[in-house]
Amino acid sequence: MQEYKSKFENLLLASKVPIPVTSTENITVHNEQGLLINKEEIDNWSGPIPLNDYPVNEDTSPIFIRKLNSELVDLNQDISVRYLKPPTPEPQEIIIREEPAVQIPPAPPLIIRQYGVRPKTPEPIIIRERPPEPPKDLEPKIITVPGKKVILPRKVIVEKLPDLPDKPPDIIIEKWLPYPDRKRRIIYEKVSGNQNDEDCKNVLVEWTNPLVKIEPIVQDMGVFITDPYDYIQKYEFNDLKKIDDFGDYEMSDYSDDLGRLKSLGLDKIVSPGLMYRKNIQFKSSISEFSPNSIRKFKGSLNTTSRSSYFEEYGLTVCELFQNSVEIYGNNNFLAVRDQNDEQILKWLSYSDVKKEIIDLGSGLIFLGLEPHQESKLGIYLSNVPESTIFDLTCSLFSFINVPIKNNFSITQISHILKETEMKVIVCDNSDKSIDLMQVSSNLKLIIILDNKIAKHAFEKAQKLNIHLISYNKLKEIGKKFSQNFVPPLPGDIHSIVYKTEDSELPKGVVLTHSNIVSAVRLLQRILRERKVSLKNGQEVYASNLAASNVLERVIQTLILHVGGSIIMIKGDEKKFNDEWLKINPTVISLKESQIDRIYNDQNDSNFIFGQHSQLLIVENFVHDPKILQFFKKNSNCKIIEINGEPETCGISNIRCKGNNLEIKKMCSSYRLNNLMENSYGIVTQNQKAEILVKGGNIFEEYYHDYEETKKSFDDNGFYRTGDIGYIDQSGKVKLLDKYSNITKTRSGELISINRLESFYLSCDIISQIYICYSEVKDCLVAIVGPNENSIFLLATKHGLEYDMNRLCKNQMFKEIIFNELKVVFGDFKLKKYEMIKDIYLHPEKFTSKNNLLTFDMKLNRNEIHNRFKYQIDEMVSKL
Repeated sequence: MQEYKSKFENLLLASKVPIPVTSTENITVHNEQGLLINKEEIDNWSGPIPLNDYPVNEDTSPIFIRKLNSELVDLNQDISVRYLKPPTPEPQEIIIREEPAVQIPPAPPLIIRQYGVRPKTPEPIIIRERPPEPPKDLEPKIITVPGKKVILPRKVIVEKLPDLPDKPPDIIIEKWLPYPDRKRRIIYEKVSGNQNDEDCKNVLVEWTNPLVKIEPIVQDMGVFITDPYDYIQKYEFNDLKKIDDFGDYEMSDYSDDLGRLKSLGLDKIVSPGLMYRKNIQFKSSISEFSPNSIRKFKGSLNTTSRSSYFEEYGLTVCELFQNSVEIYGNNNFLAVRDQNDEQILKWLSYSDVKKEIIDLGSGLIFLGLEPHQESKLGIYLSNVPESTIFDLTCSLFSFINVPIKNNFSITQISHILKETEMKVIVCDNSDKSIDLMQVSSNLKLIIILDNKIAKHAFEKAQKLNIHLISYNKLKEIGKKFSQNFVPPLPGDIHSIVYKTEDSELPKGVVLTHSNIVSAVRLLQRILRERKVSLKNGQEVYASNLAASNVLERVIQTLILHVGGSIIMIKGDEKKFNDEWLKINPTVISLKESQIDRIYNDQNDSNFIFGQHSQLLIVENFVHDPKILQFFKKNSNCKIIEINGEPETCGISNIRCKGNNLEIKKMCSSYRLNNLMENSYGIVTQNQKAEILVKGGNIFEEYYHDYEETKKSFDDNGFYRTGDIGYIDQSGKVKLLDKYSNITKTRSGELISINRLESFYLSCDIISQIYICYSEVKDCLVAIVGPNENSIFLLATKHGLEYDMNRLCKNQMFKEIIFNELKVVFGDFKLKKYEMIKDIYLHPEKFTSKNNLLTFDMKLNRNEIHNRFKYQIDEMVSKL
């Protein structure tokens, strides 16, 4: 039988490089997907019978054709120069998607083009040098990914392109002036296949590796002050390398570029990428760099998915936003509520928000706030879209953003204003401005969102020589005196986030733009692992976290990076459901406490977030599995619980399955530090230890607090998270609780008080519980608040009078509740030392008004312990 080949098939078999195509139609044949690249030939088929009448070739041993690929791939290799201070963010991953294709015999064949799977980017290799000599170069780490064989319908020709070259690991060389540091990228591909010949065979076309040209890109990362003595003490003198230790590698001839490398001290530090193929030359000259200028080189990587490459399209929040404006300019970005009716929403596009940012930044500059790293802008706002706009204004004009929580006391706010020497702040209304003017500060300008500024606020401001101005008036000034953006550098400060514990004065956590972008990358990575795909330009994010929350800033930055829309949800949790059903969000964020309250109010709800929801991000871990099961059942969402502090940009541990406290690594590296004395840091299986982390999302320092900063890091630069965890039998790290919430018994056991309280709260007849450890008797006792809704039925059932005060003093009633708590103890299979030995029933609820709860609705432990010291001592004495 005569072998038939179509025109396109002949063209494909005769080609020396993969044929360029413009087709975007995907096709699936025998469960194999691919790009239909000869669609025009198929559409123009004029044979004797329709194409659908042709049988499918079930041949499973196709003819294997291996074609020499003469295509040339140009790659850039980054060489980063760092003059010692902060760690360089880990390199961004490059995603190569596999796209199959199809073609038909003896009618025009279906030709499938299948791309190789992109290998993972290796971790950065850090080489440290004995000062003042430069570091040693390491051999590249090569990851090869085998290609897949494709079985296709009819007579199918599979054109299989080789895997794109592998991205090299970044090399961070810590050098002493004048020696620089660099990054490198090595991309290597390997494809395998086999060949069989029979009559009427399917065809598998596999291309060999293309030629690779690697271009080193040198970037200056700036000067970082470091004490040589501390450096040697930190990294051990014998572990530091001399320049001679790197060896003399053979370099290609690149004439003038060699001289520039020599001037930067890089002539002997040759990337292994240059040794991969001889006679490689630089495509362009290496630029001279100033120590004060760090700008990301915009490389020539060929990609159609710009949002996949953070490193290329944004190392600062400013760059991410401007890139999104360019791509999604007309898309909805922020929802603004009507001043007269908050139920009416008006959408601002990305371009609209950019114009507002230009007006606001220009107005601030005109009124005296210089665009540099000494200028701080306080943002004292509730969960409103203007908080996002002002945050981005800071990012685009190089101001430092200082968010202030609404639940901070006047004393705490006064401390922040004095420590930062802040001169400009924005707040919601006149009442807040009056509170700000109650304390001594350097404030010169207060911006008020409300256009109606109260007369008494104006009068007070005049006495203090403070200028009050409305939000709209500031924009008017900016329009008249428009200024250009002043983009920050990756290492510039993005924000100073103040945190506090109990009644202590808050301390400022310094976060850079690099920290925020690294955190966004981490969050995007974990979403990919959970197979959550954010669609470019289509996501709608319902924000329920506070505007001052660091995790909220990270989530919003991710949403704007993919061109999504953001709407702020505020008010009573009972009304959240109405909002969700109206806007149909795809992504929702909630605090753990909000999750609990929504669960209590909406036990019978279906699809509580709307029909389009796909992702629920919960700040902190939900301990009660019943609550998680409820949300899984009544929503379409995948649930991700994130635990972290401002020091880690709100992200240090993450739980995806909800059935245990297994954590995933959300930093570039982590380790466990033994809490026991004389343990030499060794941690054994199931032994509880402190979790230490290191990565691009870890903060720089505590503002104006060197001693506290020093205590927060170990000698190897790992941040002490304060989280306690352990390694289980499978080798996974599991989180227990914060170190501050851990109690150590006399026998050496570690008890997580918060965790126990969450377990016991699953008992329906109690609403609040405070557990206390007594060292005298080595046991636990508790102060318990009964659940009023359940107590009435319980009292009626046992023939007791329903009077909360009398019931709490009734011994029989106490025994009933105590027995219910013992059932919980058995259900959760708690340890013997985690059993409560006695309880005291308290009829009054713990609230922030009686100072038994904090403003964050957490137990005020010191106050509760002092208030109930007599009852605690009495319970312990009877044991």
